[in-house]
Amino acid sequence: DSLTAANNKFAVNLLIELMDESNLEVPPGDFAVAIAKMGTPSAPFAKTELRSAATPEGIATWKSWWKENKDGFPDK
Repeated sequence: DSLTAANNKFAVNLLIELMDESNLEVPPGDFAVAIAKMGTPSAPFAKTELRSAATPEGIATWKSWWKENKDGFPDK
């Protein structure tokens, strides 16, 4: 929730990186949901699409979106 509230480049980058950590007890979809809750206008999933954001396909979409958009994402 703290990273979601931060809603900045550092927070999104960390959540994207955590999606690849296999030794965590938190499912990767939870990190995807946290990013969706930020409500970023250019994001592939809105706050109302949390279930889709957390699927394996959704996670792949987030990673692809981040590669394309991270340079223009505000640092806040």
